[in-house]
Amino acid sequence: MERLLRIKTADIFLTFMTPYIALNRTNAIPGTTYAKTFNELYGNNSWFYLNTEDELLALYVSQIQTFKKYVYTISVLRQDNSRLYDIIIATNSLGAGNIIDDAKKIMDVTTTQMMSSALKVITKKTTEISDFF
Repeated sequence: MERLLRIKTADIFLTFMTPYIALNRTNAIPGTTYAKTFNELYGNNSWFYLNTEDELLALYVSQIQTFKKYVYTISVLRQDNSRLYDIIIATNSLGAGNIIDDAKKIMDVTTTQMMSSALKVITKKTTEISDFF
């Protein structure tokens, strides 16, 4: 990942499976394969004292910020507003950042159910506007 992040002109989009990373964090006891995997994911053991989804995501984002000027997160939510995953976007471009800010505003009020319904309308699997909401 570091090699990709070092490319100055590359914009990087990552899917960070935040809830599942936090869930597996509880199994990451020193000496286990889970701990080794977390060390590989984060590049060190700085994750060890973190437990919540937000803490683990923030650490990953802070590490990306050492390579890219602008780093954004967009949470993708289920219908019940629980987090499904986060999209992390890292760029050195201010212009791209403005576009991402607009997309983030849309995603802040969008659920996976709404996206699924919109896809059904677009692919003509349904024509009922009420199915979109």
